[in-house]
Amino acid sequence: AETWFTNGNLKTVRLYENGKLIEAQSWKPNGKLNSEAVQNGNGKLVFFDQEGLPTHTQLFQDGEQTGN
Repeated sequence: AETWFTNGNLKTVRLYENGKLIEAQSWKPNGKLNSEAVQNGNGKLVFFDQEGLPTHTQLFQDGEQTGN
């Protein structure tokens, strides 16, 4: 699944398998890839607003969201 900023740049990409999040990455509106990501179902997904400031995070373990 993909989401986009209003300027047309990619915002997030998520890959699910059997209903669990396997991989996810996020970008800032200027197109810069965020260094924090979800890999192998574990990690952090950070969301950014139109100005590039972080708005919230989602933590994942074994493909399931464990916290914000």
